[in-house]
Amino acid sequence: MKWFEKVFHEEESDYMFPVTPAVFWRVVSSGMIGGVVTWLIALALDRFILKQIICGPTADPSMCTNSAQIGVYVALVLVSVMLVPIIALNRVRRPLLVVLAAVGALWGVGVSTAEVWWLSLMVTTVAFGFVYATAMWLNRIRGNAAAILFVAIFVLLARVVLSL
Repeated sequence: MKWFEKVFHEEESDYMFPVTPAVFWRVVSSGMIGGVVTWLIALALDRFILKQIICGPTADPSMCTNSAQIGVYVALVLVSVMLVPIIALNRVRRPLLVVLAAVGALWGVGVSTAEVWWLSLMVTTVAFGFVYATAMWLNRIRGNAAAILFVAIFVLLARVVLSL
């Protein structure tokens, strides 16, 4: 774990806010738990609400194709709203920017439970943890404009990578 000590061994800087390992791991675990909760809420919305309402007996079958993605969008927004105060309690600077960056990066990540549900859950959990950790890490920059710029670049790169 020598590399881990080097990453978190920081001298006082005029350009970066300090981040302790405890705060870093709390944000990662909050993001991962948020990923699990998003996956569960999206699944519940799709199976028990959206398919029951949109895909009723008289519904057009083409309307049912997007119900899972709509459930993911709703779940992502709900969980993200709940994560703002949790991240703020961890003393992360600009928690709303971190959450907005995570929502922008994760928008469109699908939830699939067709065959390998555990793989979908694992990928969603890891993606959420990684995105929240990276957004928080880039958000350490003291300047607001620079932090927004770096986080926006990260969101664009994450959208490209997650769309592959």
